[in-house]
Amino acid sequence: MSRRMSESVKGFGLRLKQIRESLKLSPWEMSKRLGIEVTTYYKNENQTSYPCYQSLKVLHNDFGISMDWFFFNRGPMYFKEKETITTVSPLQALISELETTVPDIKEMLESMLRDGVFRHETMLNYFKYKNKPEPSTSS
Repeated sequence: MSRRMSESVKGFGLRLKQIRESLKLSPWEMSKRLGIEVTTYYKNENQTSYPCYQSLKVLHNDFGISMDWFFFNRGPMYFKEKETITTVSPLQALISELETTVPDIKEMLESMLRDGVFRHETMLNYFKYKNKPEPSTSS
């Protein structure tokens, strides 16, 4: 994990534990619900590894967890609460502006709007490459 990326998602392990405790599940039960090994779940809760895409999708789709809250501690814990607060997101406004631009970018942004897990996976990859040193060019 890069230093900057780890700072941007600091605390996701505590929030994962908070979800588990609010559902009154043991770590073993939570790992089964997420479809992962209990040792992997402990690594996620202790922040030694990021949850996999499948786990994030279960958190978002099955439990209704907001990925903004999960990764960045912004907004409410549950996505449905967020929907009632938000009217037009900046992402929706940007998509509207892209009607006449590159179709691939518009399609990606629409996918990010529909799937919170995909949005955050994309953002995590962005931060990963953003912080990657430029390759040196030797003449």
